[in-house]
Amino acid sequence: MSRSGRARLNPTVAHVALLLPWITAVVAARLPIRDNSFLWHVTAGRLQIEQGGVLAADPFSFTFGGQAWRTQSWLLELGYAIAESSLGLGAIAFFLGACATATFALILVVTYRLSRSVEATAIVGVLTAWLSAAFLSPRPVLASYLLFALVVAACVDRRTRWALPLIVWVWASVHGSFVLGIGYVVLYGLRRREWSALPSAAAMAVTASLTAHGLGLWRILFDFAGSQGALDLIVEWATPDFTDIALVPFLVGILLLIVAAHRGGLTASAWWVVFPFLVFAFTATRAVYPAWIALAPFVGLAFVGMRRATLSGPGTRRVLVVVAAALIGFPFFLMTDDGALSDTLPINAAEALTAERVFHDDFVGGYLIYAFGPERQVFIDDRAELYGEEFMRDMSRARNGTPVWERVFDEWRIEQALVQSEDGLIEALLKAGWQIDYEDERFSVLSPNG
Repeated sequence: MSRSGRARLNPTVAHVALLLPWITAVVAARLPIRDNSFLWHVTAGRLQIEQGGVLAADPFSFTFGGQAWRTQSWLLELGYAIAESSLGLGAIAFFLGACATATFALILVVTYRLSRSVEATAIVGVLTAWLSAAFLSPRPVLASYLLFALVVAACVDRRTRWALPLIVWVWASVHGSFVLGIGYVVLYGLRRREWSALPSAAAMAVTASLTAHGLGLWRILFDFAGSQGALDLIVEWATPDFTDIALVPFLVGILLLIVAAHRGGLTASAWWVVFPFLVFAFTATRAVYPAWIALAPFVGLAFVGMRRATLSGPGTRRVLVVVAAALIGFPFFLMTDDGALSDTLPINAAEALTAERVFHDDFVGGYLIYAFGPERQVFIDDRAELYGEEFMRDMSRARNGTPVWERVFDEWRIEQALVQSEDGLIEALLKAGWQIDYEDERFSVLSPNG
């Protein structure tokens, strides 16, 4: 027991807990690449380098090819393409690990800055490591996590707020979620009654409009907001299932916030930030982790409010030494990584394709764009804002083998199908006289018999 009569976390245990997020980043970076959405971004980067400009029309599909569509992530796509051509996919693994590690470091430093407790920071570190495991992939949203953490860190310290417009310029060139950063700055200003934060938010909105798409950036967001029906068909945009073990840390954080509020461990002003981001987390599975970035420091404050205990000694130095050691040592854990592609992708099945017009789902489409695009045009990928709800529902029903498949195949003159092994479409095609050209435990390729 401590002198205050309360049990305290052992310093060694606390330091190990602070390293857990870093270990999570290393493990995630060394796993084979399985993210189909990330893969098409690499090809988008190659194409933009060849064309010398950002994409403003769909170059990848035979279903919507040529229709107006702006790529949100043009800046990072250029980076993907350059890194892959120069260093191979192993460079992407390093990007994942470095981005995740820097994000974790910022979350922990801001948490300590607000809580002044290594114990509370260690608890937040454990929860962050656990929660992040479900969200770490090399797609552009990963960079948005880091940029959001930078906004939070810059907002907390008045001396660094000058950087906010620059951060949001990069963010707006990488991912459409940059509006979260602007919203956070507004809410933080209201919480602290620091009205000087409001001009910073306005400057951020102006700077976002100075990216490659100009005011067209806001059109991207408008179109995306109008495609909610299509997004609902994608798992990560569904309402989060907080009974999932991967999301349990977020529930723990909510519990800490509620208990601390009941005990007076959080000031009323904190809820200017806490409440909106709690609501945001419940809108979609993919909203959970960005919400956590905003909420994590307050979870640390909530823990302190409940415990009223900190580790003895120079806490700031401990936090910074642990974080610095992780950042310095990180590259050595990735030197042997070759950026291998996961066997969950249709690598072998795609080689069996002989026709131009192939039916497949959005998961397969992302890989086909990477491996063969834009020369081979795809039926669909995960750009829900382009394809729309009706088209995506038709694709889903056809996959299930419902009679709609015949209309879809006729309308788009489908000559071959690459489908996942559990899809009901396989049985429907076999009954209609199609034959299996290729089959493995995950995918099948079928074509009309004769």
